[in-house]
Amino acid sequence: MAGVLSMFKRDHWLPTALSVAYFALLGCAMRVALAVWLKDLDFGLTTSSAGHIDPLSPHRCHSKSSAAGYFFQNSIGCLIMAIVARHKKAMNQHLATGLSSGLCGSLTTWATWMGEVAKTITNGLVFQALVSV
Repeated sequence: MAGVLSMFKRDHWLPTALSVAYFALLGCAMRVALAVWLKDLDFGLTTSSAGHIDPLSPHRCHSKSSAAGYFFQNSIGCLIMAIVARHKKAMNQHLATGLSSGLCGSLTTWATWMGEVAKTITNGLVFQALVSV
């Protein structure tokens, strides 16, 4: 047990990395849960669909996406980020980094954007996916 504790004292980056990894898993779970919960809502924001599905198309996996899949996630992530930034001096450094980078990073735009790019590629629109990157 003493060897494990000395490892945490020696490597200052290890608790931060573990905190980011832990909170990234929570953020991903929150993002997916919110997307499933809100999947049928359409707020009139950005909506994309695969269009006409051709049965002879080699791209058989067509899917639709709407802003319900990322609007609330981004709003909640921004709120959490603001709270962490406001109270960062009172928080443990590893906790603050885990919440801001891990939780908010996997809850907000980056992860959702990559998911949307994957859907666009799966729908056979490779050029549009490359342009968005």
